[in-house]
Amino acid sequence: MIFFVTADILLSLFTLYFSYALRFNFSIPGEFLHSFWLAFGLITGLKIALFVFTKLYFSVWRFFGFLEAKKILQVHLLAYFLFWLIYLFAYEQFVPFPRSVMIIDLFLSLMFLGGLRAAKRFFVESRGVQSAKPALLLGTGGKASTIIQSAIRGEIDYHPQAIIALSDTGTTRNAYINNVKIYESSMLEELVEQKRIEAAIITAPLSPKKLHALVERLNKIGIHEIKQVKILGSEHEKLEDLSIGDLLARRPKDLDTEAIAGFIKGKCVLITGAGGSIGSEIARQCEHFGATQLILVDNGEYNLYQLGEQIERASLKLLSVVDREALHTLF
Repeated sequence: MIFFVTADILLSLFTLYFSYALRFNFSIPGEFLHSFWLAFGLITGLKIALFVFTKLYFSVWRFFGFLEAKKILQVHLLAYFLFWLIYLFAYEQFVPFPRSVMIIDLFLSLMFLGGLRAAKRFFVESRGVQSAKPALLLGTGGKASTIIQSAIRGEIDYHPQAIIALSDTGTTRNAYINNVKIYESSMLEELVEQKRIEAAIITAPLSPKKLHALVERLNKIGIHEIKQVKILGSEHEKLEDLSIGDLLARRPKDLDTEAIAGFIKGKCVLITGAGGSIGSEIARQCEHFGATQLILVDNGEYNLYQLGEQIERASLKLLSVVDREALHTLF
């Protein structure tokens, strides 16, 4: 905040003086210097006060965008409007005063004060890009654009260098997404070598078979850091490592509930460690699948008590499984 307040004061001084210089063809008459300092103090004070009021000084400038630019424009219009109201009521204090100077200053101030904030974002982003790993995006869908925007904002440690179109439709050939060029799939090996790619990010949904073939192709050319985009919600996404399940040609089968019911139903089942998270869930499932009797063993009295409140038909046994004699008697 101190940086921006100081910069705004200095830039406002420069833009107003430059506006006077333009108005008087770079030869400012001495009698106008009184109105210069009065106008400078008033318009700069109004801008800073409105910047504080609209919380522009508290913005994170690496996220500077359209909304912040709109706020800066609104603050300037309001500040210069208030200046003109004060000028109309205190006209004699400003004489002599060249009114066209304030119109020139409005545009110069917008350019320099807004440009300073845009430049700071550009500097932060370029610094983040230099330290990020050069990456290849695989897929041309909407997720590719999201990942590029995240990289620009410094939210991920990757810098997309190129995009590979996995489906050859021809509509995206030699096109760009957020200033990153799209290439054909046959260019993959050449791009990795040419742009010194260190990582790959898969942004398109692929079948396990195609995904496995793509991963093998990347591994052959030395790319072992491979991420995929996972949806977190309606507008949020994150990068994850590929899992074994993603690469399987077939998905794991669901539990065979009929086989489980046949194994559990009508039996007396003893569960050790029943008070823990896994043991308690096994106890609930055994009750669900029709066990005639449940013997729940744990060495923690409170855990057993809690579980007993949930499973009424259970027989609770407070003992340790390393107590051989007690366990033998229970069996």
